[in-house]
Amino acid sequence: MKKLIIYALFVISTAIGIYFGYGYMQGKRFDPTVIPYVEQAIPQLSRWDVAATRALLDEEALKRVSDDDLAKMMDYLTRIGELQSFDKPSFRSTSKTMTTGAIERDVVTYRVMANYSSGPAEITLSLVDRSGAYTLLHFNFQSQALAP
Repeated sequence: MKKLIIYALFVISTAIGIYFGYGYMQGKRFDPTVIPYVEQAIPQLSRWDVAATRALLDEEALKRVSDDDLAKMMDYLTRIGELQSFDKPSFRSTSKTMTTGAIERDVVTYRVMANYSSGPAEITLSLVDRSGAYTLLHFNFQSQALAP
């Protein structure tokens, strides 16, 4: 019985180590190119301007959102207020997506903790890797200012 418990603990600790090691390696792979993009995209996105946001969005995202819906979203997000500062973006995950042209692309997700005039917010950005150039596929803001 004791050997079984030791074996189970070894397997679990090895699996956890592999999981975090893989995440660390993926983060190191994308950080040099993604972090500069995110650091310039956050202030632009935080302007709450439809045209500035459209300039960041991937063509796949642009096909799914109308100008009217994007304007409503930006108007809603103005409740967060003005961007004060933000922390270094941190890698979350990577996945694959298929474009409408049947091309497989990497999607890289990063999280950024930011401070706005209304308080702190957590920003999640999913970026499409287009041969080292990135575009925004999805973004999400979590803030108490957006609570009902």
